[in-house]
Formats: sequence, structure tokens, C-alpha cells
Amino acid sequence: MDYSGAHRSFVGTWMCKFYRWSASEIQPPGPPFPLTFEHESGNTLSGFFPTPEREKNAILTGTLSHNRRVWTGTFEGLESGTMVFVLSEDGQTFYGAWVPDKKEGPPQPWWGTRTTYEQP
Repeated sequence: MDYSGAHRSFVGTWMCKFYRWSASEIQPPGPPFPLTFEHESGNTLSGFFPTPEREKNAILTGTLSHNRRVWTGTFEGLESGTMVFVLSEDGQTFYGAWVPDKKEGPPQPWWGTRTTYEQP
């Protein structure tokens, strides 16, 4: 697979969903929401997504590895924590998980489908 152009980068906008669960229940994903990665410099990547009923977006920051297909980072917004995303071979989807800082439990699945690509 050729990883040139759009296929190599997380930069752009994605429609995402994720699960939330606690010790007693698994909540199904809510409606899709946009996640935008808008800055890429070297191996650093940042992005944001809107948070319901808040004036501020959730902010994501982290680093790329494994030929720029794995992104490991942190987020701040409604909650804070860590996450890891893996870009698909065709560059059109990613899969990963997030772990909130202040809750116990397993990593919670998060996935996205590309809607736009932007040149870094």
C-alpha cells in the first residue's frame, strides 16, 4: 500500500463515535460527532471536538509513531485522560480507545471515518 498524500495523515475531519461504560453498565455510542485534527508538525498532532453544552471544545494532543499511523495522546474536555488511535491502511478510518483519568475500568472503544482531508 502506498502511504503518500491523504493516506498517511490524521489531519482533516472525522465523524466519530465511542462507547462509555462503568462497572455496572455499557452505554451504546451516542450520535456521531466531528473530530478535527488541524495541526501536524514533525511527530506532534493536535485536534479538537465540540462538547455538548459547553463553550469550549475538547482538546487532544499527542505524538505519531509507526510510520505516522499510530497516534498516542491526551485529551481535556468534559473529562481528561489518554487515548490511542490507529489509522487504517487506506487512511479512511481509525480505531482506538480512550481511558478517562478519574474512572476505573477498561479502555473504551473509539472509532472514526474520514469526512475531509487537509494538507498539513
